[in-house]
Amino acid sequence: MLKISIIRGTDNQVVLLLEGRIIHRAIAQLFDCCEKALKQNDHLALDLGGVTFISAAGIKVLQEMASRQVTLTNYSGFIAEQLRSSHDNKDF
Repeated sequence: MLKISIIRGTDNQVVLLLEGRIIHRAIAQLFDCCEKALKQNDHLALDLGGVTFISAAGIKVLQEMASRQVTLTNYSGFIAEQLRSSHDNKDF
């Protein structure tokens, strides 16, 4: 299960606080929330501090979001390695 909390930042900035596992249906939920936030805000950040597991499909969604200038923050070394190892020469 994935819990997504919306935290308003400064003007046109939003942070999605993620808690739990990014798997199965949660991937579509996360993608939809990101799309909505990007349409309404100039800047989006994903706080991954509460994420305990990410499936391969979830990693791909995070990489796609990062390529769209979404900031990924507060993630563990393990998640950093997952992001790094499944993407060609991309620094996170």
